[in-house]
Parts: sequence; structure tokens; C-alpha cells
Amino acid sequence: MQRYLLLILCSLFLLCQGGCAGKAKSSFNREDADLSLVRSIAVLPFENNSGDKYATERIRDLCISTILSSRLFDVVDKGIVDGVLKEEAVTEPGAMNRQVIKRLGQQLGVQALLVGTVDTAGEVRRGSVSFPEVAMTLRLLDINSGTILWNASGTRNGDSVMRQLFGLKTDDAYTVASRLTRDLLATIDLSPPSPEPEVLPTEELQAAPAAAAVEKQADDAEAQQEEESGVAPEEEDLENSGELGDDEATDAGP
Repeated sequence: MQRYLLLILCSLFLLCQGGCAGKAKSSFNREDADLSLVRSIAVLPFENNSGDKYATERIRDLCISTILSSRLFDVVDKGIVDGVLKEEAVTEPGAMNRQVIKRLGQQLGVQALLVGTVDTAGEVRRGSVSFPEVAMTLRLLDINSGTILWNASGTRNGDSVMRQLFGLKTDDAYTVASRLTRDLLATIDLSPPSPEPEVLPTEELQAAPAAAAVEKQADDAEAQQEEESGVAPEEEDLENSGELGDDEATDAGP
């Protein structure tokens, strides 16, 4: 009984640790970029490094659907995007210079362009089991500067810990691509950048301790002078006021 219980606990541990096997991703959000200001984007055709010539269009459609369903940004219809690309004679969106990026952004009325690369889209065999695998990279480009506002890359396949433990069916190609697309787009951070802490100039930082020391010396000297005279400031004021009263009384005499 204890052996069966131990086996169940180990299985649960593997499920918690692995979840879905064969998935990995990395992402980057530019710290000084405020993506909450990006309202509308255009999703350009992806570069295809895989053996599936239709993979890029499928994943491009998945990206558009996922962005709209999650309400990340408004998306320009891809037919309009392809028409503008044709007018501008852009055949490789991944190799555009800054001028072309800015011109496309102005014509499409967007604040950013989404470009990407599909590196893997096909079947992978592991032992006697084959399953689909997808690997891709997505980038969000600022139309004014051409800088990368956000970047994410990842790999995912249809294998899983559940299949390995219980012999379940692997995920199909569409499910794998859809989940990877959703995972990558979920790393977009729309929160505004944190304000930078105020940094004093070096001169002010160096002058502050010196000014405090001078002020302390002045206070100490004043206190020492009062101590040596033996008359507190309040008492001295009273004496001065008393002398003034005597002088006034003398002047008012007969």
C-alpha cells in the first residue's frame, strides 16, 4: 500500500514540476517603453525557416486572433497590410530599415509592427512516438525608431508528462501552435514604466555634508558663547527691556 502511495505522490510531483513537457520560452520587455500607449498594430508576414510552407500564415492568423481575443491591441486587417507591403515593394519584413518601418507605420496608422520567425513546424519522433513541435520568435517594433519594444521566443511540442505516465494522446499541431502563441503573447507587459528615482548632482551630494558641518559648528559656537556669558538669551532680553523701562520713567519725570 505504501509503495502505491509513493508512486502516486511521485506522479503528482512530476505533474506539478513538468506540466506540459517540451515547452520553453524567453521574453524581453523594453524597460523605458510604455506599451500601454500602443493602441493599434499591424501583423506582418512571418519569415519561414521551417519545412512547412503554410506554417507562417497559420501562425500569423493565430497571432491576430489571440491579440484580438485578449484585447491587447487593435489589429489592422492583414489584407490591408499585405496591400501596403506590395505598394512599398517590401518582400522581407524581417529585413526592413528604419525608414521603411516608419513609412509603413504611417500608412497603416499604427504605433507598432509585429514581425516574427517560424523556425520549426513539423513532426518530431521520440522513440516510437511522434508528435508536432513548433518554435518561433515574435518581435514588436516601434514605428518611429525601429527599436524592439518586446521580444519573445519559445518552443513547444505535443508531448506531455500525462502522455508519458498514462499513455494519453499527444496534442495536434494546431493546439501546439495555438498554445505557444498564447504563451508568448502573454509576456507582453502593458504596465507603464516605473518613474526613475531622483538623483542629485555630484556637486550637491558633496556639498550637503559640508553645509551641515558648517551649520553645526555655528550652533556649537553660539551655545558656547552663551555659556561663557552666563546669561541665557531670554534673561538678556528681560534685562534689556527692564533698562528700557527705567529710561522711559526717567524721561517722564518732573
